[in-house]
Amino acid sequence: MTAELLLMGFPGVPDRCGLSWSSIVLCSIDKYKILVDLGAPMARRPLLRELAKRSISLQEINMILLTHLHYDHIMNCDLFPDALYVFSETEWIYANSSEDTAISKWSIQALNSFQKQLLKKDHETIIPGVKALFTPGHTPGSVTYVLDCGSDKMAILGDAIKNRGELQSGLTNNSAVSRNLQKIMPEANVLLPGHDCRLRINELSREVVPMEENEVKFVFDGGMTVNGQNPVCLRVD
Repeated sequence: MTAELLLMGFPGVPDRCGLSWSSIVLCSIDKYKILVDLGAPMARRPLLRELAKRSISLQEINMILLTHLHYDHIMNCDLFPDALYVFSETEWIYANSSEDTAISKWSIQALNSFQKQLLKKDHETIIPGVKALFTPGHTPGSVTYVLDCGSDKMAILGDAIKNRGELQSGLTNNSAVSRNLQKIMPEANVLLPGHDCRLRINELSREVVPMEENEVKFVFDGGMTVNGQNPVCLRVD
């Protein structure tokens, strides 16, 4: 299996809005072209651009794995109406009954009309090379997907572990993050949070090690600058 990070998530909460930039992964194995999570509305054009770069049509995406059903992970579901959508049964019940304001009722209505596979068993193999681990906490039905990429096993965490800060603290405390880590770490050596880059954990120091830089660039029109700069870059230390 091959797995590419199409769009990298980014942490941080401005005082005006949530950034909501979540990770999107493209997987290819045999007859399957799979996306893991779909991002928020602002990810729509970048997602289309990244698929076009790879000469992949929307119709070729035949499976969508959703870590959970918050809007910033599923809002582009209308682009793939013919794909099989996979997520947990617990999450589906939660999304249809909860007053959680991070759930987009429009997206849930759209998912109602799509083909779905609702996961009922922990550690379920969806297809060879793709396993689902139940990792509740952020939402009751959150799922981590473990991809067998040969020498690496990548765990796509969604918001069960949102970023490197949560991951580092989860190594030492007794939170839902910590409990989920105890389940995930024997299964994977590469961790992709919902809002960060790919990470590894140093087995000796227990420190979180980024596998790449996580940076976003803001460009301003009309000769404007911010703090005397244009563009402005934000980089996670």
